[in-house]
Amino acid sequence: MRLIEIIIAARPDEYGSISPLFSALAEAQPEDAVALRMVEGGAERQQSVGNAVRAAGGDFVMVHDAARPLVSAQLINRVCVAARRDGAAIPALQASDTVKAVVLQDNRLVVRETLERKTLWLVQTPQVFRREILATALTQAEVAGFTGTDCASLVEQLTDAQGQPLHPVTVVEGEANNFKVTYPPDLERAAALLKKATD
Repeated sequence: MRLIEIIIAARPDEYGSISPLFSALAEAQPEDAVALRMVEGGAERQQSVGNAVRAAGGDFVMVHDAARPLVSAQLINRVCVAARRDGAAIPALQASDTVKAVVLQDNRLVVRETLERKTLWLVQTPQVFRREILATALTQAEVAGFTGTDCASLVEQLTDAQGQPLHPVTVVEGEANNFKVTYPPDLERAAALLKKATD
């Protein structure tokens, strides 16, 4: 599997800050380099992914969150190998903490049940799919008015008449350093790891 293009979905007012980065990357690459393109993002993540997938070429698409800046080449390779074999693959880490489902009762959160930790996995990106699988999942989700929390949840909605998945999603081992930068401490942690990697 060879990378042929990188497409970033962004708001038009963000293009100006992204263009210099594209220029710098283009100058650093050989003539047969990966193409760099921008497409307009949507109001929601799912719409942004749809715009990018419609603009993409190739047989496979890889969707990655910009909020995960420490993804490794090894992890990308593992997901790509699984997707090439199975059609759909995602990285995830098995939950190590006890996980409880809670409900609001009498103005307080109370435990409803303790979930089976062995079956719970914390999903990451990049997620890789055969292009036609993800394109179909995006279209059907739009028609049904379904919004998923990630691309895999859209593919999981594609089922046969018996309710069985048409395209089971393979899970490969993720990486602890491939965390999502969400809160200020996450940004500090990412900066520290990047500094350590470049020292």
